[in-house]
Amino acid sequence: MVSGLTAAISLNENGVDVFKKDASKKPPRVGLVTAAAGGTGQFATQLLAHSGCSKVIATCSSQEKADFLKSIGATHVINLSEEKLGVALPELAPSGVNVAYESVGGKVLDSVVDNLATAGKCVQIGFISSYLEKGGMAGGVSPQGKRSSRLRTRPPRRNSSNLTTQNYKIMPAKQYPQEID
Repeated sequence: MVSGLTAAISLNENGVDVFKKDASKKPPRVGLVTAAAGGTGQFATQLLAHSGCSKVIATCSSQEKADFLKSIGATHVINLSEEKLGVALPELAPSGVNVAYESVGGKVLDSVVDNLATAGKCVQIGFISSYLEKGGMAGGVSPQGKRSSRLRTRPPRRNSSNLTTQNYKIMPAKQYPQEID
């Protein structure tokens, strides 16, 4: 349930009418979900498709996952074990991605930001690429002594003046400002 709520609330907060409450709100033309076969990614994929997004691009790491993602609403799947995201994405979305739901970080995040449309949004919910680094998310340095790839080390290729990135994390219940009914 947490995975579904994470996807629904974060997409809704970033302009995707997942609850179909505003008939005047136009759905994003191109949506992208990284690690789309994962727990929260598969919800985000379905929600983008359900919201009326005309092109839902999903990333994964196997053909079995690619088949699954097509069955739940992805219109295009990029198998990262066979294709490079930075090459495939501009071909699928030459005008850029309107809303990206990103949970990998590192080079994948770089490719996503490089391919956002003007006024595109990147909802960043995780950094799985750095979980195995020494110290995990808090470490900042890999076992090989390299600086963590979880932070961008170069500017995006597109004009970044109209791009936004949202980061989400789950807080313990005692940190919420009020009870949620």
